[in-house]
Amino acid sequence: MSKKIGKIIVPTKPKNSPVTITGFTFKSYDKNAGFLQFQIQNQDGSPTDLFGATVRLFMYIFKGEEKKEFPIFDNQIITESYMQGTVKYQVPEMLLSYNGKVDAYIYIDFPDGSHTDNLAFTFNIEKSVIDSDVQSNGDYYFKDFEQLLKSVEDKTAKKIEELEDNASEVNKKFDDLNEKLSSLNFESFQKLKLTRDDGKSLRLADLNHLPTTIDELTRPGYYYITSAESNTFIPANHYIRQIGMSGSGWLTVYPGDTSGMVVQEWYRNTSSTVASTRHLYRRQESAAPVSWNPWSEYAQTNSTMLSSNYYQGAAHRLAEATTTGKQATSYLELSENTGIYYLTTNESKSMTDFSSLPPEFIYGIYIENIPNSSLGNYLQKITSNILDGKVQPPTRYWRIVVKTDSGYDVTKWRKSLSQDDAQMYKTTKDNGDSWRLEDLPTRPDGLEQWARLYKGWYYIPNSSLKTMSDYSTLPVEFANAHVHMEIQGGAGSVYARQTLTMYQAPYTQIYRVVTNTLAQPWQTVAMSSDLDAERQRMIDQTHGSLEWIAHRGNNTNFPENSTVAFENVKRHWGIETDIHLTSDGKWVVMHDETVDRTTNGTGKITEMTYAQFRALRIDTGPNLNALSDVEKRPPDLDEYLTICKNNNKIPVLELKASSNYTLDELKKIKSLADDFGITNKIVFISFSYETLLNLRKIFPYNMLQFLFNGTISTTDMINKALALRLPSAVSVNYDNAGLNWLFVSKMHQAGVKVAVWTVPDASFQVMKNLKVDYITTDSLSGNLRYQKLKLLNGFTESIDAGRLKESYVEEIGGGMIHLNFNVSTGANDQNKAIAELPDWANPMYRQYNNCAIRNSSGVQFGTFDVTGRLSPESGTPKTLSVGLNWSGRTMWAAGSCVYKVD
Repeated sequence: MSKKIGKIIVPTKPKNSPVTITGFTFKSYDKNAGFLQFQIQNQDGSPTDLFGATVRLFMYIFKGEEKKEFPIFDNQIITESYMQGTVKYQVPEMLLSYNGKVDAYIYIDFPDGSHTDNLAFTFNIEKSVIDSDVQSNGDYYFKDFEQLLKSVEDKTAKKIEELEDNASEVNKKFDDLNEKLSSLNFESFQKLKLTRDDGKSLRLADLNHLPTTIDELTRPGYYYITSAESNTFIPANHYIRQIGMSGSGWLTVYPGDTSGMVVQEWYRNTSSTVASTRHLYRRQESAAPVSWNPWSEYAQTNSTMLSSNYYQGAAHRLAEATTTGKQATSYLELSENTGIYYLTTNESKSMTDFSSLPPEFIYGIYIENIPNSSLGNYLQKITSNILDGKVQPPTRYWRIVVKTDSGYDVTKWRKSLSQDDAQMYKTTKDNGDSWRLEDLPTRPDGLEQWARLYKGWYYIPNSSLKTMSDYSTLPVEFANAHVHMEIQGGAGSVYARQTLTMYQAPYTQIYRVVTNTLAQPWQTVAMSSDLDAERQRMIDQTHGSLEWIAHRGNNTNFPENSTVAFENVKRHWGIETDIHLTSDGKWVVMHDETVDRTTNGTGKITEMTYAQFRALRIDTGPNLNALSDVEKRPPDLDEYLTICKNNNKIPVLELKASSNYTLDELKKIKSLADDFGITNKIVFISFSYETLLNLRKIFPYNMLQFLFNGTISTTDMINKALALRLPSAVSVNYDNAGLNWLFVSKMHQAGVKVAVWTVPDASFQVMKNLKVDYITTDSLSGNLRYQKLKLLNGFTESIDAGRLKESYVEEIGGGMIHLNFNVSTGANDQNKAIAELPDWANPMYRQYNNCAIRNSSGVQFGTFDVTGRLSPESGTPKTLSVGLNWSGRTMWAAGSCVYKVD
């Protein structure tokens, strides 16, 4: 029959959306024919998985000014597709009896306990000409609904009386019901969770010819086998029973190939998740009599894979991989065996280089080895079927393997598949890091825009190249070429160098410079004679320099967010602080939203005037007694910016997520910064994405960093950062489980920087290895390093007026090191090591320096040595040691020097 379907897109975005006026109008005569269809979408536009979710629909109609809810029952909202996020609601006859506007709202409850308020929309109900019984303004509905309620109340009362009169009969029915419920196999509900079966599986009893055992079932279909049936259907000596996988489960018989041989797949009903559910499959060997190949195991079902040439008799087993004269024991050795191989989970894990596989490949896999004799290498492709324990299509990676006299040269695994990839590697030494146009979160419309949005390496087939708006600007020899593109700089830089290389002969290479406003003409250059060096140079420059930020100033030696803490940041690129607005609209500095923790006052900053805030005094923090009264006054933004400018430090301002600042309030920051001439240097950070979007309207060229401490979604992070427009960064906690090399690499490929907080000294090297762009830390070590000395041989740090006198080394620039020590106890023997130096502070030669020695009668002068790499026999390399004239020391010794490490 003909249907009237009003289709509505339901977005899932964290922003206030206006009411959607659909324009849909249903007529009173549209009985059983009017439908609303909802497409629920994720933020990236993909369908929302509604399995286990409840979609709620609320509707309101009007009688004059009065608004009343229209009743909607759960069974009226039908989920058409859980995976595609499609929900349908049939407009009921009672609602069609109404005449006027309908307000409606969509809400979703997810199985993890989260809820979303998604959409408000309107549509209309109008009277059909053929109908004469529709009353306007909801009169009919209101009267009818009141009558309905009255009828329900009367029937309910009557039913209660009947139940009370027949209590014993009701109890008996409940007993019968409980008995039936207890006999149900609730494990069958797991079937829907694992298979989206929706009740479509067959039973053995459905077959006209009932097979005696599993070996006889060759009719294609999807079958559920109960525990009782399994006892006889799977014989006692059968492989499934021997490995403990018998019991209730599902058997899928896939249609046969051209020879008519089918594929059976078995997996047991279990409470385990999909990721840990074991699957068995086998292929029919002959039809008469019926015989089967041995069972094999893999992780997760996929009918496409089972019915493709990856299985249908084409895949070899590991035992057949003997090209080198012995069975392959590693994936590198396996690459020399041309063809397709299937490895079970146990076989894959037994390979000596199993750990080198991408993290998805934790179960059985297919691997295909394609030789390229002209290039002397193999294109090795692996196909998996499981990703992070969630249902996913097969995952594929490739790499290039080259056999050498000393072993194998191998590229990285790359998540892509192309027969041309081997040639691309030979031409460019890409090493598996290039991206494709379809990989990009925001598709550029032309090569010029591409250079402004991104940096890194890209493979562009000719079909994609021709879609670029400025394709006609390329030289004629590129008309039918596939190219490899490198963008250096770019992604928010002042300029980018864009280089295109043909992957086929004659390997022509062209380049140009693209600025923020202009693009130079293409120029032809010769191929680099050292592509490996070029590649390494690109990798080294991808993330730019590492910048260090002092968290709340120098909070190790002074109270956090005080003027003296800001003034004493000596080794860091930037100074981070938090700002708030007073009740009279002045920007002031403090971490907390209240003054209780760090001052002698109480209350919220937003409820104080500027004068009240400035009358407070900081009353906690290191060396508080060393501060003057003025230095204890909590600073305002003006003072903070003054210190940053005078000390050549970058201001890093955090705006709290709990404050919804207006554009006018944010513009006050710009007015202050303009007075200092440092507006474009400020870095803004916030957990509030909306605040950052508003800041971008005022500060078009500033670095904006989105603070985040939850579960990382790389695609979502890239999209958020790019929506802010570059330059932008994502800033995460340093111990976030999702912070790894792959995440940082993907962000850099998109031109987005990565910041981490609040990093302790022990994790510095890990962050450096990840090639992050910004490190925020409480440490005294920053762009210039600082380290407390490790004292040896009983020496301890002196205490002066109750304060520990630290012994330390620090970089001061230009390869120069400043060393300072103040020690007590320990021995006075010449050449006795006082402290160990870190590697970066170890000079080449021994340094001789003066120091002060405290003896029983006063202070005398002595010497101390800094013993370097080339030390005499009398000294210990890489140490600070006792020199001359220490024999009379009775208390402390102190000294300081500056030396060059190289």
